[in-house]
Order: sequence, then structure tokens, then C-alpha cells
Amino acid sequence: MSCAYCDTAREAGWRFCLRCGCPVRLASDERECDACGHLITPAERVCTFCGRLAALPAAVPAAPATPAPVVLAQPAPARSGHAWSALLLGIFLPGAGQAYNGQFWFGILVLITSFFVLPWILACRQAFIAADRLQPPLATRRALGLVVLHAR
Repeated sequence: MSCAYCDTAREAGWRFCLRCGCPVRLASDERECDACGHLITPAERVCTFCGRLAALPAAVPAAPATPAPVVLAQPAPARSGHAWSALLLGIFLPGAGQAYNGQFWFGILVLITSFFVLPWILACRQAFIAADRLQPPLATRRALGLVVLHAR
């Protein structure tokens, strides 16, 4: 074997030419060790540099008998509206924004479950108002030594 650039003879396993210093191209029967990158000849079963078992050269896969069908990418669906329109519809009627975006079944789900969320929000508001009304007057709280976080 010889260097592809200066035609100097080289031994198997050399990565650089001793005369010109250029990287040497692999011969058709050489391959690199998977672990260390050292060149391995077909006669070597073990890498002479790191001692790992040399992997067998990969067999070239045979061409399929029938060519695989060509699948063309479908273009993205055209957007039918604007985000602000979907938002406004969703505010006035829960699920209408999703239906506007083409997500009909998700819009139906939002419409059905929104009625469970609305009483919960109203109950939280009512609990806050009721708790605020049940507090003793400010003078009583000061007399009891309770910390006042806000003034009325």
C-alpha cells in the first residue's frame, strides 16, 4: 500500500504518511476500530491497539425487490381564522373558540365541563365574601391582639 499523495509505501494500520504527513486514505479492505479508531486489516480479529474484538464489516444491504412507495408530504392545512376571533368566541360561549378552530369535539367537551367550573369559581367568590363579613369589626380585633394585615 502507498500514500495517495506522495506515493510513499506505507504499512497497514498507519493513519498518516511518514514522508508528507498527510492523512492516509483507507484501503478498500481496511476499517477503523469502533472503540479507538485504530486501523484494522481484514486478517485481524482483534484491534492491535486497544485489544477489543474487531467488528465484522457490515454487509451491504441488498436492494429491495420492489421500490418503496413514495409518500409526498401533505401541505399544512390553511388557517381559517384569527386567534383573537377564537378568543372572543370562547369568552362568550365556552368551546366556541375550539369549534371555530376546527376542533369540534374538543369544543363540545369544553362546553360540557365549563358548567362544572363556573359554580366552583362562584362558590370560591361567595366563600371569600362570607368570610370577610364574618370577621369581627376592626376595633374588636385590635382589642383581642390580632394582627391586622389590612385597614378598612
